[in-house]
Amino acid sequence: MNGFKCFGKLPVILLVFMLPLSIIAAQTTEQHCIAEADVFDATSGEVVHRGDGVVTCFDTIAEAVYAASNGSIVLPPDVLSSELTPDVIEQYQTGSASQSGVGARSNYLLATYWENQNKGGSSISIWSGTDCSIFYHTGYSVMPAGWDNRVSSTQSYSACGFNELSENTNHTGAKINCGYTGCASSAGLLDNQTSSTYLAP
Repeated sequence: MNGFKCFGKLPVILLVFMLPLSIIAAQTTEQHCIAEADVFDATSGEVVHRGDGVVTCFDTIAEAVYAASNGSIVLPPDVLSSELTPDVIEQYQTGSASQSGVGARSNYLLATYWENQNKGGSSISIWSGTDCSIFYHTGYSVMPAGWDNRVSSTQSYSACGFNELSENTNHTGAKINCGYTGCASSAGLLDNQTSSTYLAP
């Protein structure tokens, strides 16, 4: 009788152990997020516009890029995050980027950061109302929520050929300049060690 009772409770026990696994699985789903960048005076380095700090996430990289660019970059809906390159962004750019400076156009897509090497896993793409120029630089004094010490690969777009990762906040500590695609496979010594970024021409 006792053996039968123990057997009858087994499915309940299994459910108790299986529940956390389903929660963990849900938490590991890829998300592709966007956030507004800070804007710095190119000469003084002072912040002239602070990003709003809002991180918005989507299921696909195409949705994220569309939102970050305010609809000016329309990628194929089935494009993979790992397929994203500066050339692909340029190919699907529908808006005009002929001007530089704050407010010249609604949104510029500046860079994407991935949690895994080789542009894998979840990502965050940053945007701004200004492109990188001789007047304005962009990036983060502090990484957006959830992205401190998380970046494993990155690439930049538009006029932001200087894509610097820094070990500490406020662009201090060890640094690496990734250029447009130099860290597309790996962030190197700053893999999972990036706390601020700086983008410039």
